[in-house]
Amino acid sequence: MSLKLLKNAKIFHRGSFKKHLGILINGEIIEYLPRESEFKYLNPLVDEIDLQNYRVIPGFIDTHTHMVGHGLSLMESKVDHVNSKEDLLVFIAEDVKNRKEEIYIYSDFDESTWKKSELPTREELDKISSKPVFLRRICGHFGIGNSAFLEKCLSLKEIRKDKIDSQRGFFYEDIPLKLYTLFPPTTERLKQAILKAQYEFLKNGITSIHEFGSPAYFKAYEELESEGKLKIRVYFSFYERYLEDVIKSGLISDFGNNRLRIGGIKLFADGSVGAETAYFSFKYGEKGSRGILLFDEDKLTEIMHKAENSGLRLLVHAIGDAAIETVLKVYEKSRNPDLHRIEHFEFPTKSSIERAQRLQVQISLQPNFTGKWGGTGGMYEKKLGKRWELNNPIKTLLQSDVIFAFGSDAMPPDPLFGINSAINHPVEKERIDTETAISLYTEKAAFLSFENTVKGRIEENYLSDLVVIDENLKEVKMVFIGGECTYDGRGN
Repeated sequence: MSLKLLKNAKIFHRGSFKKHLGILINGEIIEYLPRESEFKYLNPLVDEIDLQNYRVIPGFIDTHTHMVGHGLSLMESKVDHVNSKEDLLVFIAEDVKNRKEEIYIYSDFDESTWKKSELPTREELDKISSKPVFLRRICGHFGIGNSAFLEKCLSLKEIRKDKIDSQRGFFYEDIPLKLYTLFPPTTERLKQAILKAQYEFLKNGITSIHEFGSPAYFKAYEELESEGKLKIRVYFSFYERYLEDVIKSGLISDFGNNRLRIGGIKLFADGSVGAETAYFSFKYGEKGSRGILLFDEDKLTEIMHKAENSGLRLLVHAIGDAAIETVLKVYEKSRNPDLHRIEHFEFPTKSSIERAQRLQVQISLQPNFTGKWGGTGGMYEKKLGKRWELNNPIKTLLQSDVIFAFGSDAMPPDPLFGINSAINHPVEKERIDTETAISLYTEKAAFLSFENTVKGRIEENYLSDLVVIDENLKEVKMVFIGGECTYDGRGN
C-alpha cells in the first residue's frame, strides 16, 4: 500500500478551488478528501507532501494531440524561429552542411508570422542539396520539397498526385499528413520520439492524451507500456487508411486498459486555414478558392457505416463551415451519432451548432488556435477577413449545450496556453472564466473517451491523476499519474 497525503493546497473540487482540504492517494486511486481537522487521524505511515499553498487540479486531458509527431519534430530540425524565407534558406543550408542524412525534414515553419510571407520554392531548395529536402508547415497540411524529394514521392503508388504542385514543389494535404508513413522511422526511433515528447507533455501537466497514427505508432506505444515507460495515458485512434487492417485485427473502440486504449478511426474532411485547404462555403485567401473537401458525403457515409459495423467510432477533422456541415450530414445517418466526434469544429454556422447539439456529437476544440492566429491582424483575419470572428465560438457552444472539450493539437502541447487563449478570446462575447476553461481540459475532456466516471475530477475512487500549479496558474510544479510523481519542478 502506497499512501500519500497532498496538503496545504487549494483543491479544484466540483468547479471551484477549495481551501482546508487534502487529497489522500492510495496507489492509483484517490481514496478520500479529508478536511485539515482530520489529518491527525490518518494512518501514521502516510507520506505527507506539503504543497505550499499551490493549486491542485485534475490532470490535463489533451483530447487532440500528436505526441509521436511532436517527438519526431523535436528530433528533427525545427524552423519555427525563422522570420523570413531568406532566414529559412540560410538555416537549412547551414544545417545540411553540418549533418549527414538520407532525407532532411524541417518542421513548423509559419510564414504567417513573417513580415513578408513569400515561400521558398523547389528550385531554391535544389540549390541547397541534391538529397531529398522537405519543409513541413506548422499546420501539418502543407509542405515544400526539392526535386529529389519530389522524385521520391512520385515513385510511390499510394500518393495523390493531384495534391502536388510539381512546378513549385508544393505539397498539399496528402504527403505532409502521410510523411512518416511514406518514410517510416524504426520502432526504436518512434519509442525515442515518444519518450522525448512525453517529458515535455508531463512538464505541461498533461496526464492523458488522445493520439492519432499508424499501426507502427501503436506498436511503439504497446512496447513502452509493457516496459513500464509509458507514463501518460493514451487513447489511440488509427488513420482511415488503416481501417481494413484494424478491422482484420479485431480491435474495437475502448479496447485496452487505463494506460493504453483504442479510440477509433481518424480521417480528414478538409485541411487548414493557413494552407488554404480548409473547406468553406465561400472563397477565401490568396488562392481565392473554397479549399478542399477530401471526402464527399457519400464516401464519408460509406466509411462511417463500415467503421460502425466493426465496433469503431469516427473522429473526423473538419475546420471550414462547409466541411463541418458535410460531416454533420453524414452523422445524421448514423445509428449512434453520439459515439462519433468532430475534430476542431473551428468555424461552425449557427445551424451546425444546433445540429451538433441535437445529435449529441462530441467535439474536440483547440483554443490555442485562437490564441496563435486569431485577433485583429492575425493569420485568420488575413485569410478570411471579418469572418475570422466566427472562429472557436466557445461561449456560444457552452450556452448551446454542445458536448465539447479542449485539446492542443500539439501547437503547442500546453493546456495553460490554451486556457489563457480561451479566457482571453479576441472576440469578447466568446470568453469564458478560468474554472470553466479548466473543466474543459479535465472533466469535460474525460467524457470524450467515455472515462468521465474514472478520471477528470478530484473525487473519491477516481484515478489519482493530478497537476500541482502555482498560485497564478502559470507554471506546473508537480504531476501525478496513478499516484506516481511523474514530474517535479518545484526546485526550478
